[in-house]
Amino acid sequence: MKRFLPVLLVSLALTGVGQNPADDANTSEITSGASVYDQKANRLHYWGNVHLNSPGTLELRCEDFLILLGQGGNKLDQIVATTNVVLHLVQPATATRPAMTNVAYAHQAIFDGVSNIVTLAKSPGGPQPRFEGPDLVAEADVIVYNRLTDRFELKGNHRTRFKPGKLPKGGFFAPKSDSTPAAK
Repeated sequence: MKRFLPVLLVSLALTGVGQNPADDANTSEITSGASVYDQKANRLHYWGNVHLNSPGTLELRCEDFLILLGQGGNKLDQIVATTNVVLHLVQPATATRPAMTNVAYAHQAIFDGVSNIVTLAKSPGGPQPRFEGPDLVAEADVIVYNRLTDRFELKGNHRTRFKPGKLPKGGFFAPKSDSTPAAK
């Protein structure tokens, strides 16, 4: 157990559970029905009503949550969340946009710590994974997000719904204003 807390801190950027009750607003926590930390295999496994809460950053709910660490236990290889995955991601406000929360739903969410890629997948015969942002909703059989390039790929039976007024002005889907002359 000596390595457990530092490993968890490094791999999930968590702040350590149970430090000071006054720090609860900044403390991340994982709760579940059961868990196993296999120090030799560098593997943390949680199952049964898993809830990861990192205030102001993310909230994850699923039935099975597996963290695989690299050799030595101080590098994240992969995180796999399975069954009824609901992920709330908070993007902090910047000088040009307000804070917003995006929500993803999937049967399985995989984060590859080596390539920095998140993959959302459906179960056989189950509903498609779905990503909901403030101005669009995207669904596909597989949704892949490359965190390094900030690029989304939507594969298989893709559908996107969006609010045209939120797109850049003058774009193809932008609504026409009253001052724009009608085409003849």
